[in-house]
Amino acid sequence: MQLAILNDTLRLFFEALDKGWETGLEPLYETISTWQEAWPPSSPSALATTLDAALSNQQTRAYWQGHAYFPKEVMMQFAEFAPDMTNLAFGRLFNEEVELGDRFRGFNFYLDEVLGEMRRQDLKKAPSTHYHDDNRAPSLYCLCRYPSSHGYFEHDVYRNALLVLKARNVESVVDATRFAKTVKVVNTFVRKDEAYNKIHLKRLKKADYKEPTALIASEYFRFLESEIS
Repeated sequence: MQLAILNDTLRLFFEALDKGWETGLEPLYETISTWQEAWPPSSPSALATTLDAALSNQQTRAYWQGHAYFPKEVMMQFAEFAPDMTNLAFGRLFNEEVELGDRFRGFNFYLDEVLGEMRRQDLKKAPSTHYHDDNRAPSLYCLCRYPSSHGYFEHDVYRNALLVLKARNVESVVDATRFAKTVKVVNTFVRKDEAYNKIHLKRLKKADYKEPTALIASEYFRFLESEIS
């Protein structure tokens, strides 16, 4: 990607935030805070109740419950049905020594295994899917667990942002590992400018997470996509 474009569009992004433009991801700052208070579970058997408390928001549940989209509900089912396996899945997901794309794939592998076992035991009670294949929900868990370094992954938004930034070799399917690297670059530029942080903090609510977070990179990607939509 072209760093000159990154610099210029970051400035425009924060000018827009300062004027009241909303990204639509603002409620996640509250969810980060509630997750930080609830996590980790005391034991695998406490995973379901911990997830219920961690994924909480007074403004919206749209990030884990919506039209034909119920990742939180299924994860709580999995945690009740196979607490050890589901706990292992989170351990794999939260291993920062592994590249993000591999972590997402490993997490989904564990979920596929749990879902398969549920279907073998009682097909009628098993959910039709676990809703994690597009990696939005896994990225949400990573964001809430490690907010300073992880963003919220929205494949099409990110891909369009790369096109605006004139990045090279933008495939039709973009791997999450590339997303993680781009988030890191954006964070580096954002944190160099204290004025950006002041604009960001000004819009947060009392219950929101106030420490530096990579969610700002995902909001920036939404801004870039809005420029071409």
